[in-house]
Amino acid sequence: MARARALTPRQLDAVVALLATGNPKAAAHSMGISPLTFRNLIADARIRVGVESNEQLIFRLSKRRNLRSAKAV
Repeated sequence: MARARALTPRQLDAVVALLATGNPKAAAHSMGISPLTFRNLIADARIRVGVESNEQLIFRLSKRRNLRSAKAV
């Protein structure tokens, strides 16, 4: 299995927005981007981390760093 690469700042913003809203369309709206762009950011983040679902992505990242701290920023 390949080693997970770090997320870009924008990908991390997308993950935090998804965590905050619980909905991809609402997260895209909160970031001021289209749902398609948001979907691509999250898909690329999943590939970098090496997971298949949004739930796995959030779980894996929550083990690495405190996503709630990033949400507060």
